[in-house]
Amino acid sequence: MRLATREDFDRVFKNCSSRSTDALFTVLALPNDHTYPRLGLAVSKKAAGNAVRRHRLKRRVRESFRLNQHALPGTDIVVIARPGVSRHDGQKVASSLAAHWNRISEKCAPSASS
Repeated sequence: MRLATREDFDRVFKNCSSRSTDALFTVLALPNDHTYPRLGLAVSKKAAGNAVRRHRLKRRVRESFRLNQHALPGTDIVVIARPGVSRHDGQKVASSLAAHWNRISEKCAPSASS
């Protein structure tokens, strides 16, 4: 599932309970009321370049999320691309995202909050 509305994004930006950052991405997470995770993307022209590069990066992030969503708790996740991310190859992007998904699942796991 995806974060679709401005209100969903604003809620995550204002109240994020978990943040994970590296050279390629900043990932914000906030537990939601659902049993499944939802993804939102923020990929600027400054971060990834022209529309073709931005859309390719978004597809890579969505695919990584799809492959790892079973391990993620019910959270709203916003992935923000950092400047220069499009200069890196797909393998580096995939490994960066895998590390973020692991951090998010550890920090936002339901048992960790009780």
